[in-house]
Amino acid sequence: MLDDARRLIAQGDLTRARRLLEPLLETDTGNAELVQLLGLLEQRGDAQDKAIPLLQRSVELEPGNAVYQNNLGHSFRMSGDLPAARACFDRAIAIKPGFALALLNLGIVLHDLGHFADALDALEQAVRHNPKMAGAMHYLGLAQAALADPAAARVWFETALSVQPAIVESHMELALLEAADDNLHGALARLKQAVGVRADFYPAWRLMAELHVDARDNAAAEQCLLQAQTLRPDDPDILGALGDVLLRQGRYEEALNCFDRTLKLDPAQIRAHGFRADCLERLHRLDEAHTTIEEALALDPDHPELLAHQAGLAQRSGDDAQARGILESLSSRNGLYDDLKLSIHQQLGIVLDRLDDNEAAFTHFEAANEVGKRIARHVDPNGMFGPTWVDMISAWVSETDWAREPPDLAPQARTHAFLVGFPRSGTTLLGQILSAHSAVTTADEQPLLQPFLNRFARDRAGLDSLENATREIFDRERNAYDAALLRYDPGATASVVSVDKMPLYSSVMGPIRFLFPESRFIVVVRDPRDACLSCFMQNFQPNPAMARFLELETTVAYYQQIMDLVIRYLEAFPEQIHLVRYEDVVSDLQATATKTLEHLGLGWEEGINEYHEQAREGVITTPSYRQVTQPLYSHAAGRWTRYRPQLEPFLERLQPYAERFGYE
Repeated sequence: MLDDARRLIAQGDLTRARRLLEPLLETDTGNAELVQLLGLLEQRGDAQDKAIPLLQRSVELEPGNAVYQNNLGHSFRMSGDLPAARACFDRAIAIKPGFALALLNLGIVLHDLGHFADALDALEQAVRHNPKMAGAMHYLGLAQAALADPAAARVWFETALSVQPAIVESHMELALLEAADDNLHGALARLKQAVGVRADFYPAWRLMAELHVDARDNAAAEQCLLQAQTLRPDDPDILGALGDVLLRQGRYEEALNCFDRTLKLDPAQIRAHGFRADCLERLHRLDEAHTTIEEALALDPDHPELLAHQAGLAQRSGDDAQARGILESLSSRNGLYDDLKLSIHQQLGIVLDRLDDNEAAFTHFEAANEVGKRIARHVDPNGMFGPTWVDMISAWVSETDWAREPPDLAPQARTHAFLVGFPRSGTTLLGQILSAHSAVTTADEQPLLQPFLNRFARDRAGLDSLENATREIFDRERNAYDAALLRYDPGATASVVSVDKMPLYSSVMGPIRFLFPESRFIVVVRDPRDACLSCFMQNFQPNPAMARFLELETTVAYYQQIMDLVIRYLEAFPEQIHLVRYEDVVSDLQATATKTLEHLGLGWEEGINEYHEQAREGVITTPSYRQVTQPLYSHAAGRWTRYRPQLEPFLERLQPYAERFGYE
């Protein structure tokens, strides 16, 4: 009967085992094995308060039984009494030298007590007595990592997996080592192996999400968090992290819902309050944003993220003095994480710029970009829209016959226009003005065209294939683009013109023209000195293009690359491109917008003057969201003259572009 009970306990059938054992104890209280099995039954049920007295009784009955001592030590460890556990394992090993399981357990307890060198000794003995003990190898890796020997730790984790490939914890630890070496790809590969072994291994999904955020792959991070959420549906940590990722993607309503759910589950999640306020501000619900920050600061008056959000709201309300005071205090703090540190320096730079403290402002923009370099360290400079890729596009443009007749394609339901320009040149402002027209729908920096670009513009072979693509291929791609547009804005069906606003598409006007031969392009330009300075001053999500703006040298070089390519397009198909100067929009909105609308086959409408009122009702995901919700202002024009000393090394290089676009 005891053998049957032992088998049932091993199978996890604790109820049936209890039915067999408890009646026996009434008549045989001195049976050490019976008492031991009852203790193991409670241990397996995680009832250590019941297991320990029974296991102690079995040890009293058979004090020389090393297995009983080991099992009692395990229950003490599970209950958190590490000194008592250590004493039991020591006695087990004294009774039975070379008892590998007790040596493993002793090593684990010593590790948990922080005695890492002693843990190594016990664990190495365990492996000597049982060379296949993968658990001891895993803990040897943990001990070596704790002793700051990552190379030795890596060897032990790899060895553990060679013996037992299903130890997901070893995959996890190897991922952490790869991440510590700044090898995100290696870390992610390890975590994928872990979830391949155990799809329900929550820590791997959670770490994968964090690493994808570090790599600025928010879509991948979202998928990992959704998987983690299936394992822990009501975990406020996951909901908060998911909200953060959605916020980074500009999906403010969805992010707000996540933060609301997070705070309902755990009102003490301070960061969620701050992110909630950020969402509310982006949605132009400013009173609610202020209230959220005030309530959160009542819980933690000195929380740096909350104070940074408070400064942002003060800045939006025009109280630059309050914003400056908060941000200057925060900028001198130690221990802030990089994203927050960057945001504080960048916000402070903007405030100081508005207060005409130019030298101090530039110092903070430089500090922000130094942090940005660390954040952008994983960005591939050779990726799409990076400098190497732009050179490839330029070579293709130079060798393409733009005078050739386009293929006979099926007519489109609306005119497709593409609003492009070097970043920070005014595309968001002009996009909002155009979207105020009743016949226009505007997509604000949505990746509607990205599938087409991935297929045909990622490399030279794809670009060359455009010249021989069939009508069927183009019709398929055009229909897919229209379907994506209507998913983004179902109301676009009623529009005469769709305006796809994406500044970086200035480099791919050529491939777009192959896809839409009848398309219209609007290129917004700005004084090149102001454009480059503004990019350097801005906090962008890093990608191969935006990472160029972390230094003035690379900003200017990238400007030259992009604008040289734009000039080639202006020469190749000038009748399809309308050039707009940002400064003309600011100085004479109606005249400039009227000419732009004529390029699109439309006329002026009176309501366009109130474009900023419409902007307050919509969602703007670009860094310009605070500016375009205000009436037109001109203080950003000519800003570069206040930073002439910092720009002096680059003025000669930018002069030809200033002359080309009509700037003094």
